[in-house]
Amino acid sequence: ELFKLLTKQKILPEIIILDLSMPDMDGYQTLIELSTNYPFIKILIFTFYQAEDVILNAINKGACGFLNKAADPDLLLKAVQSIA
Repeated sequence: ELFKLLTKQKILPEIIILDLSMPDMDGYQTLIELSTNYPFIKILIFTFYQAEDVILNAINKGACGFLNKAADPDLLLKAVQSIA
């Protein structure tokens, strides 16, 4: 659905907040597709995963930031502002 929306938009988002757990296409696959086809869109991973290898894998695949869903809600705003 995300990629269908992106291809129809005249104005694309500057930042996408992405979870790694999704039903049809996993987050890493989505991250790679976004980084390859829309390299100018910054991606913040927002997930329950917090293992170091998960974080490094996401960053290596193109994420600009990583935030655990258990984090203080104010950190989400700060993360988005920092990435922007």
